[in-house]
Amino acid sequence: MGKMKALAVTGLKEVGIIEVDKPEVGAYEVLVNMKAAALCTVDQRTYLGVIKMPFPMVGGHETSGIVEAVGPYVTGVKPGDHVVTSFGYCNECDYCRRGYGNQCVGKTRPRFDLEGGVIIGGGMAEYVVAPASQVFKVDENLPFEKAALMEPLSCCVHSVKKARVAFGETVVIIGAGIMGLLHTMLAKLQGARVVMQEVDPARRQKALDCGADLAFNPMETDAVEYIKSITDGRGADVVFNTTALSAVWEPAIAMLGKLGRIVAYSSQHPDNPIPVKMGELHSKEIEIIGTVSPAAIDFLTATRLMSYGIIDVAPVIDSTVPFEEGAKAYEKATVPNTYRVVVTQK
Repeated sequence: MGKMKALAVTGLKEVGIIEVDKPEVGAYEVLVNMKAAALCTVDQRTYLGVIKMPFPMVGGHETSGIVEAVGPYVTGVKPGDHVVTSFGYCNECDYCRRGYGNQCVGKTRPRFDLEGGVIIGGGMAEYVVAPASQVFKVDENLPFEKAALMEPLSCCVHSVKKARVAFGETVVIIGAGIMGLLHTMLAKLQGARVVMQEVDPARRQKALDCGADLAFNPMETDAVEYIKSITDGRGADVVFNTTALSAVWEPAIAMLGKLGRIVAYSSQHPDNPIPVKMGELHSKEIEIIGTVSPAAIDFLTATRLMSYGIIDVAPVIDSTVPFEEGAKAYEKATVPNTYRVVVTQK
């Protein structure tokens, strides 16, 4: 067994390169040589101490790479293929068997061994090993830094599918961060009119550049009245909240029209309770929909959207940083209003 390097959060706002055992590939597994990994919210919050985890923590669940080796019973990919890896679905629990791997409650083999610490994805290492069912082939002409954004795109695919966005509907997206922009692109593909609710003017413009039809500042314009004014009084058909702000929920529900759907996309910090008028839900047939992570079908859909050039994630990539300068990557990623920072490997 050989050794490999991993970029780890080793303490509060501390990042370093550690040495761990290179994983060995099993009969139904794939060994992937990592080429890019994006620093997601979990990575950033662990680095900042907002989320408490054991150190060292090796993050990177938004990844892409090249297949190095496969087990004898793997048939879907081969050495040299460009791939992305999904979450660690066990494929044995009730939820996995029903096609809801995003709600998996089983245990999976770690992507490599890390004594005393924790692995969240593991893409910040030189290699990972994953079950073949969690490895998805992508077009070899797709840049690795873009392919690394497959996981957040698949999360948004899952969200938009659950909302059942349809032609001609008015969709309001709260927050023009990474997920808000990806929701914008996907909702436009579904034939919807997209309205972005965002305080920051630069982000509002970015949303318009990504296809949003309208954008407004809720600090200057009454959100509920504005949405009703552009829908002949009906209200929005769908609202996606991609922010962690509990204060937006009450007006977000109020702007929904009859048969409206509101999607709780983002995790909430803190997770404060919000008032809901159950009688209004009853009479207007409003749906409150939760969504978290992607199922395997969402990952497959995302690989096709990106490989076929239907979705271009370039607008949500802020910068790329070499693996050897990982500390700089974490510093850049945690600057407010920064989009994705991607760590690249040779």
